[in-house]
Amino acid sequence: MKRIISFFMAFILVFSLSGCANAEENTSIDEISEVTADSYSNSENIAELELVLQIDSSVMTVNGEETEIDSAPIITEGRTLVPIRAIIEAIGGSINWNSDTQTAELTYNSNTIGLTIDSSTAYFNETPSELDVAPKVVNERIMLPIRFIAENFEFDVEWDSENQYIIITKDSKNTAETDEIASADTVEAAESNSDSKETGNILIAYFSRADENYNVGVIEKGNTEIIAELIAEETGGYLFKIERTTPYPENYDECTEEAQREKQENARPELVSPIESIEDYDIIYLGYPIWWGDMPMAVYTFMESYDFTGKTIVPFCTNEGSGISSTVSSISEKCPGADVTEGFAIRGTTAQNSQDEARAAVIQWLEELNLN
Repeated sequence: MKRIISFFMAFILVFSLSGCANAEENTSIDEISEVTADSYSNSENIAELELVLQIDSSVMTVNGEETEIDSAPIITEGRTLVPIRAIIEAIGGSINWNSDTQTAELTYNSNTIGLTIDSSTAYFNETPSELDVAPKVVNERIMLPIRFIAENFEFDVEWDSENQYIIITKDSKNTAETDEIASADTVEAAESNSDSKETGNILIAYFSRADENYNVGVIEKGNTEIIAELIAEETGGYLFKIERTTPYPENYDECTEEAQREKQENARPELVSPIESIEDYDIIYLGYPIWWGDMPMAVYTFMESYDFTGKTIVPFCTNEGSGISSTVSSISEKCPGADVTEGFAIRGTTAQNSQDEARAAVIQWLEELNLN
């Protein structure tokens, strides 16, 4: 398994100053250089959604309301770097980062953008396009091209060079036109998932291991990760992969020896990176494989790292016949004050080899839970 991008696990958009100034379809820098954040917020031409960020400021304005963001926009080598997670959540979208394939998937309403590190090919609803700038990793941060994202999600991006503002807007007229041409099926699907996708209060934290596995051989994506992604598709939740700082060996026998030793020692292995803010989430889906009737020790590290009081924890697992075992009661013990629901168990072979069957089982389980 490729190592996940560590440290803050922060997603960043890259915005080209020269590209914005020279592109014919965008407002020029000279035309907007007199604009300030206040004038955007008080403009007579009111946008449906308006985000204003400023270089070196950790405050983002959303429709005139200030909110703290985890990292301030910066300018480096002629490009403006903007924190993507804060922006995507502010517009009601979601992010899925796949460390194995080095792919970022951004979802907004019924549209999806897929980008891969160091690849100039991007996908909008599975249709390929060539990018002027390929996504890349700079200082352990993932840089994504803002122009492609903004245009496909139908947002406008402007740069105020005098005040160093980045202004991202969504015109209500454009939104109305988009709604009119949307199909009935798309509208119905959006409405059915609107609560979970708009609130952004759902976290899907999971531990999963690829490489050589029992019953399924050498795999590129872990069984539990497949189920976590299915849950994310249905709920709009934010995916977070629980990973040890030192990955397990790729060989199955070597991995089991190390994992058994951890279990015998009741170890708490160090994890790659923390959740940015656990307080942002009310519902937490917690996923893991069953190893010798228990959760991997890394999951215990995760549970003991946060206060889950007042939150709803929904366990799910993959196994090869043991079911969910006693892990639900273990979660309740480690997370006092949380409401822990009944768990969901599915065979890893089903997740890996019969994904239509796995999807149907996940959908049925979520409908029975009725949490969204």
